[in-house]
Amino acid sequence: MQTFGAILLIAAYFAYSLTSLIIYLLMEEGISIILAFGIQNVIMLSLLSLRFIFTKKKMVKPKRFSRIFLRSFTGVLYSLAYFKALTFASFAEVGLLTNSFPLFVVLIAWIFLGEKISVMQWVALIVGMLGVWLILVPNVNSFIHGGIFYATFASVLWAISLIIMQKVTDYEDVYTYLFLFYLCSTLMLMPFIVQQFQMPTQRQMFFYSLAAIISILAQTLMFHAYKISSAAELAPYNYSFAFFHFLLARGLFKFEPTMNFYVGAALVFLGGVINLLIFERRDSIDVVPPNEDSLSETDPEILAEPPPQKE
Repeated sequence: MQTFGAILLIAAYFAYSLTSLIIYLLMEEGISIILAFGIQNVIMLSLLSLRFIFTKKKMVKPKRFSRIFLRSFTGVLYSLAYFKALTFASFAEVGLLTNSFPLFVVLIAWIFLGEKISVMQWVALIVGMLGVWLILVPNVNSFIHGGIFYATFASVLWAISLIIMQKVTDYEDVYTYLFLFYLCSTLMLMPFIVQQFQMPTQRQMFFYSLAAIISILAQTLMFHAYKISSAAELAPYNYSFAFFHFLLARGLFKFEPTMNFYVGAALVFLGGVINLLIFERRDSIDVVPPNEDSLSETDPEILAEPPPQKE
């Protein structure tokens, strides 16, 4: 199950990278961060409303609305900080710097949720972080301005968001969660949307709608990933977000990787493999049933089948 959760998470981050790219390109046309993010949220909320109408399925009453609200709040702040960082640094640089959140995820899961983190998992995370920074540092010449602050702030917020999602997925319905998540996000941004609103063109509406559909897919995949795996288990696979940013940056923005990129990528991959092997081994140990050889031969009551009961 942990392997399947990792696959879902990687697919979710691929979708997130595409959504981020679309919003980034819209921002390059002069659209404000809040307006771009706000219109996308309104479209997502509309699509989910239509889903409830046409499927004739009632929305399940949320069990912990406060956590969904907190997830929306941290998600909005993360998105604003992430896109604000894009005004200071390139798409590839911000994608890498915000990729420091896997370490924050493990720390928060350890401190607040009491999840046990093995020594080898800490090694895997540190190796992965070393790879990220090895890729990042030679390509960033903007550590003295706000880019690093906003990107790091986004990392912390995203780590908190993932921890909250881990708890929400234990008891909430996915579509109820998504609807309330986007509803809260939209209401938070509505005053700013109204203030900055300008009628989008048909081309912009197409890209807003495309980003909204992909974002719903990403949230759904991530919800199910955290439903079947813990935040600590999935932490190293969050590094895939940086890979997708680099691939898109190289293909669309002609980014040329250096030797540091290849070495760093190898370290990131190594960290993920170490973590995967740890949990695959743990799962295999947990599911092995006891055999008869492990039972005491001198205890016939254990090995004997219970006599059939008389009616």
